[in-house]
Amino acid sequence: MTPLRRLSNRLGGAVRRLRGKPPRAAEPRSGLKLEITTELSSLTHVESIVDSFAHPHIQCAVASFTLGGYLTETEMKAWMAGRTAGEDRPSWHDGTGGSLVHGVLVGRIREAFYTPDFGAVIDQGGQVMKSTVGEALFVTPSLAALPYVTLVDDKPFLTPPADPPRVESGGVFMAWGGRFNYGHFLLDCLPSLAVLQLTGLLNEMPPMAPPLTTWQREGVELLLGAEGASRLVEVSAPLVSVGDIAFATPMDHFLHAPNKPLDWVREQMLARIDPAPTGVSRLYISRRGDPKRLMINEAELEAALEARGFKVVRPETLSVAKQIALFRDADIIVAPTGAALANILFCKPTAKIFEIQPTNFVGIWTRGVAHFIGAAWHGFFAPSPIQERDIVIEGSLRPGIEFQWRTPLEPFLEFLDARID
Repeated sequence: MTPLRRLSNRLGGAVRRLRGKPPRAAEPRSGLKLEITTELSSLTHVESIVDSFAHPHIQCAVASFTLGGYLTETEMKAWMAGRTAGEDRPSWHDGTGGSLVHGVLVGRIREAFYTPDFGAVIDQGGQVMKSTVGEALFVTPSLAALPYVTLVDDKPFLTPPADPPRVESGGVFMAWGGRFNYGHFLLDCLPSLAVLQLTGLLNEMPPMAPPLTTWQREGVELLLGAEGASRLVEVSAPLVSVGDIAFATPMDHFLHAPNKPLDWVREQMLARIDPAPTGVSRLYISRRGDPKRLMINEAELEAALEARGFKVVRPETLSVAKQIALFRDADIIVAPTGAALANILFCKPTAKIFEIQPTNFVGIWTRGVAHFIGAAWHGFFAPSPIQERDIVIEGSLRPGIEFQWRTPLEPFLEFLDARID
């Protein structure tokens, strides 16, 4: 079993463990009442996040790293003209609605709690920083799954141990989604780590994360270099007290509206992989090793693409560096929706990307990453699902994440051939 497969299984287990209603206390306990808050509404705005604590009256600070923006509908429609096909195309398929670009903030708090497994940063008043916990809300919308948290009248209360493990300082970057999903790790977690590096915060505090997998450590090393990655502190305790903690807002679904510093992430990681060409010009990213979102005719699609000169790869069998190199060198990439498409970040601007999306699981994030680097994204939408299994999280029914679907081969291959020949 590969590391990525084990992570996928762990994600399924995490969802299953949270089925049903979370525990509720019969009466209030001593502790902090938790409240999710945005960084701008709860932290003191400063110009320099590094120098912010030089002022003793400032206990928490936030600074802007880069501004957000909006790509107009006119611009996006011009870029997307003629690049999508299939059934039940979403409204945004042709550029309708334009495209959002996230701004980036970096925050810093004196004396906070940190829950490594969920990414949550909590100040001494019980304020939970939204960007650190945004992805964990998928699996625990009430926050009841956080360690030492109990619901009282449907409100979360944190009652930490009297003497929790202590960390003097650290910069956190691992969002909950990045613990299990390569796309969230590459496009949410690593840009958060990049912000801490580029602002100079890592010069005075080490990066801090829950225990990482081999491929996650490889990603950190490709970004920071061996020396920078050697300072990483892996925290196994469920909750720690931190004297000085920093974080950045890309932790919360940055992949949906990419912006700087993904350009720096791209530059650093490309510079640290083997420069030797892979020799692969046409690349197909297979999902046959993943039971979620099973394309039941994927073997037929692979055979048709191999006849057209495509190399079929299963990304879960490859190192991070090898995946990056394959995307770097490819002129044409075909793939069903999946986390491995985060590697679009490393494509050449002249690359053509063809993403096959099941229509009950559409997403705009790959289009956004392609636009960010200047590559040509194409979308083909296939009706789905054939079978679907819903899940229950904290007593609420959620749409299924495991289903079967089929790519209409002849229409897709006609769409592909017309745009690559």
